[in-house]
Amino acid sequence: MAAILREVGFISSKADPDVWLRKGCKPCGFLYWGYALCYVDDNLVLSHQPKSVMDAIAQRVTLKLGSVKPPDSYLGADIFQVTVHDGNQSLPMKKIWAMSATGYVKKAIQEVEPELSLQNAYLPNKVETPLSANYRPELDFSKELEDSQINYYQGLIGVLRWIVGLGRIDIIVSVSLLSRYMVSPCEGRLQQAYHIFAYLKQFNRSKLLFDDAEPEFPDSYFHECDWFEYYPDAKEPIPPNLPEALGHAVTMMCFVDADHAGCR
Repeated sequence: MAAILREVGFISSKADPDVWLRKGCKPCGFLYWGYALCYVDDNLVLSHQPKSVMDAIAQRVTLKLGSVKPPDSYLGADIFQVTVHDGNQSLPMKKIWAMSATGYVKKAIQEVEPELSLQNAYLPNKVETPLSANYRPELDFSKELEDSQINYYQGLIGVLRWIVGLGRIDIIVSVSLLSRYMVSPCEGRLQQAYHIFAYLKQFNRSKLLFDDAEPEFPDSYFHECDWFEYYPDAKEPIPPNLPEALGHAVTMMCFVDADHAGCR
C-alpha cells in the first residue's frame, strides 16, 4: 500500500506514518493538502475528488465490492454529516462532518454486561460522573485481582482508551487514572472500570463536529506571563522539513488544567 500511495504522489507524514498527504488543487485554483489515512485494510481519503484516489488504488489491488463510498464508519467511529448554523443565525445552514463513538460503545457494553451477569451483577443506574464521587484509585487497597481478571481488566482499559480516541474525551482523565494500575489492578478499580461503562451507557449521544468556522476568542481568555526567567533559551522547535503551508489558516485552542501534587 505504501508503494501504491507513493506512485500516485502521496508522502507519509512525520506525525503518523499511516497518514499520507498530497498537494491538491480545486478547479478554482485553491491549493490544499489532500490526505489518505491507511490503517491495515481501512482506508479513508480526504480530497475534493476522493474517488479518483480510490480508483487509482483499485487499479493495483482488489477493493471490497461496494466499499468505495462516502464514509459511515472508520476504525470503530460512526462518521456522518450534520446541518448547523455558521455561528450566525442570519446565515444559511451548512453541512459538516461529524464522528461519534455511539456504535462502538454500544457493542462494548453488550460485551461487558454478559460478563457481569455471570457474577450476578449489573451496571449501576443513574451514574452522573465517570468515576464514583470522591474515589481516589491510589487510595484503593482492595484485594488484588487474579491473573485471569488482570487480563480482563487490561482489556477493558484498552477498550476504554479506544473509546477516548473515538471522541469521548469526557472520560479521558478517569481512564488515564485507571490506566496507571494495569500491572496490579484490584477489585475496586475493576468496579470503577465498570462504572465508566455505566456512565457511557447513560450518556451515549455525544459527538464531535468538524466545523471549519473560524472561532472568536475574547482577549480576556488570555493571561500574559513572562517565563523568560525560567526558560531563557526556549524557542519553538520548527522542523526543517516542514510541509508547505496550504489551504486556510487554522486557529487551535487548548484548555490546560493542573492537579499539582493531587496524587495522595
